[in-house]
Amino acid sequence: MSIQFLATLALLATPQGPSLPSGFLGLYIREFTLPGVHSDVLRQSFTGMIGGREITHIRHERETPSHDWEVKETPISVTYAITYVATREGGDELYIAGLKDNGDAILERWTFDREPGRYVVRFDAAPTPVGVPRGPYSPALSLFGQHPYVPPSRRVDPPNKTVLLEGSYGQFMCMEADPEGRFVLLYEGEDEKLYRLDAGSSNLVLLHSSVTMPTLEQVSSMEARYFPGEGRKYLLRKSLGSVPKSFESFTLIHDSGNDGIFEGFDVYTYDAWKAEPYGQWGDWELFWMIE
Repeated sequence: MSIQFLATLALLATPQGPSLPSGFLGLYIREFTLPGVHSDVLRQSFTGMIGGREITHIRHERETPSHDWEVKETPISVTYAITYVATREGGDELYIAGLKDNGDAILERWTFDREPGRYVVRFDAAPTPVGVPRGPYSPALSLFGQHPYVPPSRRVDPPNKTVLLEGSYGQFMCMEADPEGRFVLLYEGEDEKLYRLDAGSSNLVLLHSSVTMPTLEQVSSMEARYFPGEGRKYLLRKSLGSVPKSFESFTLIHDSGNDGIFEGFDVYTYDAWKAEPYGQWGDWELFWMIE
């Protein structure tokens, strides 16, 4: 799941802004709230700032729906300026893109220890490579380790960090993790290109440039969703904060077979999007909502 930006934006020039590497793209520092799983016993999210160097992991958790919520907030620092974040498995897996002080891009994957008695989001189907169709994504929430519930105040929950990419890749300004974990989609903002990074690989696969997908001239968010009757979609959105909605655009990439091989894409202006069934946000199914 990808970033849901707050409405509040702060100019990079403000003295309260973080220290940014030379060449950092973007006109704004943006606060973000990134949702993870949302259920009646676990609600998980991450907050931070684009351009900042810290992410706060927030877990609302309780043993059963009849118990009171316990909240645990854990700040986690990084050594680079954050350019984007995305989650998988309800927030049990986090992807962080950033820019190092030497100008190199970095992409990390964090996984959080599945300690006994901790609620986890599980997707138990056998892994498949890109190109193999899959059915709907069906995660389940359960206590890990066949162990009685352990409240978050009695757990550590540290992230295990893995560097997936590091080097002269430009700046990854948007991304989204495939819910099944087969790949990550990455938008590189300097050259305006869309890449796919397959699991276990360090080679970027070029999908589109701004020549073949003109809306890549600017992308502010990216999100995997499921539309009933049509299947998996990836929504790339251009949203410029307080400017008129007429400047907003939506690019919808289609993957009806859920195999990671996209059939094509459609582009909508704001007014055209609102007139489509897609413009009814409540009709979409979100991967982080678990009944």
